[in-house]
Amino acid sequence: MSNINITVFAGLGNPGSMYVNTRHNTGFMLIDFLHEQWNFPDWKTKFKGLYSSRQINARQVILFKPQTYMNRSGIPINDMMMFYNVDYSNLVVVHDDIELASGIIRTKDGGGVAGHNGLRSIKHTSKQDFARIRIGIGKPAYEDMTVHDYVLGKFTNEELSHICTSFNISKEICEKYIC
Repeated sequence: MSNINITVFAGLGNPGSMYVNTRHNTGFMLIDFLHEQWNFPDWKTKFKGLYSSRQINARQVILFKPQTYMNRSGIPINDMMMFYNVDYSNLVVVHDDIELASGIIRTKDGGGVAGHNGLRSIKHTSKQDFARIRIGIGKPAYEDMTVHDYVLGKFTNEELSHICTSFNISKEICEKYIC
């Protein structure tokens, strides 16, 4: 029987200083924001990722950032979910979404991967649906810029402002998952 008193928020991104403040690391950025806002303890290393855990509203909440690069995110997430015996219905994955304008937030329960390699890895590993918080990063402004280069590129100051503003809204959405 799975543990129904745990909610896991997993942010998607790539490890390493060269990926800090890149569009593809929006999931990590929101998890870091929640970590600070909710006064979580220091990060620990386990399950090929960084995690922190505390109780909020009678629920155990785990913040998780896989450290295996985006397209292998499913392995550490699955390892952690199995260790804590958490059903995927209690997983909320936070990720960037190129189909949404910068800073726009959308939630989704289940569904396809829409070309997102991090989501593809989680779906491939788990074979289950999970909730998502999609944070818009917009599309490349130039036709000759590849999606790969765009998502791995740094935010402009204007984009970063939109993203940071959206984090307060995202925090309120996250709080609804743990009420």
